[in-house]
Amino acid sequence: MELIVLGSGSSGNTSILRCGETAVMIDAGLGPRKTLARLDAAGIPLESITAILLTHEHGDHAGGLPSLLRHLNCPVYATRLTAEEVRGQDPRNAAASWQIFSSGSTFCIGSAEVTAFSVPHDAADPVGFTIRANGTSLGILTDLGHANHSVVHHVTGVNCLFVEANHDEDLL
Repeated sequence: MELIVLGSGSSGNTSILRCGETAVMIDAGLGPRKTLARLDAAGIPLESITAILLTHEHGDHAGGLPSLLRHLNCPVYATRLTAEEVRGQDPRNAAASWQIFSSGSTFCIGSAEVTAFSVPHDAADPVGFTIRANGTSLGILTDLGHANHSVVHHVTGVNCLFVEANHDEDLL
């Protein structure tokens, strides 16, 4: 399992999770030029992306989706409320092949087993993930202002934890 961070912060969040033949884009917050250039620099062919997995609908996590959908023919995974918000942001998002999951559910994307769980954030239905593949586990937490008991429960014992924590309610 390998996590390649293409961008993290207020200007855009996009990472690639690779495990075997599976390559999942986690969030699509970078613009298409930056995404394509950073994929190329990382040696990741665009056509190798098998799915897009969204944590929530904010622009720095999903704003690049409409343009990327012109280049990618893969499903977009999101909670129902996140998908509704993202579809409403740009009419091009409606054409995506949406795969809806619920917080608390576990599902597979290729060889990756993904468990989604609620995280505290000011979005419609924000989630974090634990991802397991090939005997390795990874926790993904974005815009985390604080770790509540549920978050701690879900990421306890993972082999690696990715935390993007630039959310501050006092600054909002």
